Amino acid sequence: MTTTRNTTEGLAAATYMVVLAVAVGFVLGVLTKVALWLYARLIELIWQWLPEQIGLDAEAFIFMAVVLVVGGVIVGLGQRTLGYLPKPLEKTTADIAAGKGIDYRTIPAVLGNTVPALGAGAPLGPESGLIAVIGGIYFWLKERMDVSATHAFRVLTGRTDSEASKPWRFAPSLIAGITVMAVFHWLPGGRGTSFVPEIGDVSEVGVLVLALVAGIAGGVLGIAARRLEVRVRALKLFEARPLISAPIAGLAVAVLAIPSSLVLFSGTEGMSALFSGEAGAGELLYAGGAKLLAMLLVLAAGWKGGTIFPTMFIAGSLAVGVADLAGLDPVVLYAGAIAGAVAGHLRSVALGAIISLLIVPPSLLVALVLGALGGSVALRGAARSDASLTSSSI
Repeated sequence: MTTTRNTTEGLAAATYMVVLAVAVGFVLGVLTKVALWLYARLIELIWQWLPEQIGLDAEAFIFMAVVLVVGGVIVGLGQRTLGYLPKPLEKTTADIAAGKGIDYRTIPAVLGNTVPALGAGAPLGPESGLIAVIGGIYFWLKERMDVSATHAFRVLTGRTDSEASKPWRFAPSLIAGITVMAVFHWLPGGRGTSFVPEIGDVSEVGVLVLALVAGIAGGVLGIAARRLEVRVRALKLFEARPLISAPIAGLAVAVLAIPSSLVLFSGTEGMSALFSGEAGAGELLYAGGAKLLAMLLVLAAGWKGGTIFPTMFIAGSLAVGVADLAGLDPVVLYAGAIAGAVAGHLRSVALGAIISLLIVPPSLLVALVLGALGGSVALRGAARSDASLTSSSI
């Protein structure tokens, strides 16, 4: 009788653990979707609705300059009053790996620093702010999930004096993560990939080699972008005069955007232009190089935002531009270069393929995997080069 009762209580505790994890994942999935929806609406408000009201072209230099300089002033004020938040993505992931998590109390400062930068059209993505906000909420809720996992473990095993085993502690986070991805893709309003043209047989040897080579080139770009990002942030130009450096960086971005407005924003908004014929090979090559420069300028000046999406656009625009000039298949180069760039930037083959699916159709999965593997080849080459330089300096 006692055994039956313990089993029933254990199943109830385990069910509660699963339901709580699913609920947490559902909430985080909805919040992620809403945050990205609000980001898109903010861009529309400032860069479509506002210029229509005042009778200006959104791509006119005077409009771009005013918005980016004003945005720089707000960014500078945020640095002086809110601090330099959110942390760079590599520091956030290091904190998570070390078990520190993300402090939910920083969410107001994160929003205060990232929203003005993204709305002003900075060549940065929403991912660093989004991870800080969603991650802060997650780690606050994680304490509740850990308690539910420990309780279920103790009731089912009868070991009331023991902590939950590692699989039990990991289970709620895994369930919540799967739920986040399912909810995110289930809810409407996602960015489609229909702008990418269809291609023939992706299993042809020539296509596979092309994707791998593009991935290696993209990996080199992703590694370089990450290293340059670390170096310009280390300059800390924003610490002494944030109200001067941030607006100047905004003005510099407006100047760089004169030949092509593709220099602005995270890059996901301009992906469709890569295949629409609106921009020629010259503009695409310029947009890729100028966005990289613009991204580094605003990072040096203390603007807050992510670099994953801009790096994806830079890799994609350069790949399509090169393909147009060389007469190669732009779709394969596009997919391979983006996956390689993400893999090199984040130092992960899996993330290179998975994150690229946000803007590359699943039909190109083979090209994405090969591109991510190419990024891994570039990472190994960079590691060997670093080791060689270190040994020679010694």
